[in-house]
Amino acid sequence: MIITCPHCKTLVDAQVVAHAANSYILKCLSCENRCFAEDRGWIDAKTKKQVYNVVYPVAPPKDDPTIPPEVQRDYIEAVMCHNIGACRATAAMCRRTLQTSAVQKGASKKRLIDQIDELLAKNIISPQLADWAHEIRLWGNIGAHPDEDGLEDISADDAQEIMDFTTEYLEHVYSMPARIQAQKTKREAMKPKEP
Repeated sequence: MIITCPHCKTLVDAQVVAHAANSYILKCLSCENRCFAEDRGWIDAKTKKQVYNVVYPVAPPKDDPTIPPEVQRDYIEAVMCHNIGACRATAAMCRRTLQTSAVQKGASKKRLIDQIDELLAKNIISPQLADWAHEIRLWGNIGAHPDEDGLEDISADDAQEIMDFTTEYLEHVYSMPARIQAQKTKREAMKPKEP
């Protein structure tokens, strides 16, 4: 059974420890922790594999004080959508998280495509982050607008990738700069004072 382990966040073919009807106790073969999952009859549109929804434990969203509250609210909702297997809602909320972040970082354009390019032009994000941001934007559009791009649906694997991109985006835009600044401040404080 393919799941994303809620403990180690690894996509694994988990071992069935016990099951009854459509409920399973699974053991992650990566970290050896256990979780409870349900078969809700979902089939991944791309891989045609059965999708199992991990019900317990549900990983809590990352609580990072460096991420502004308005961005954090959207991110937490994206994580909650992902945790219940709502793939289209995950993509749409990741897109919203990105747009809220762009506005918070000072983007003045109206459309997200232009906001991402504006952040890149202002050197707020790197070219690689801009590529990630455009992927989040495009997948979010698929999640929000039926058949806009001729794609049938967003798979569980797609939702995981979009969630990972969004998490890494927030790490690079907010968390990493704050940690670097904290280390610089600490190092500067350790320098001997000049008389």
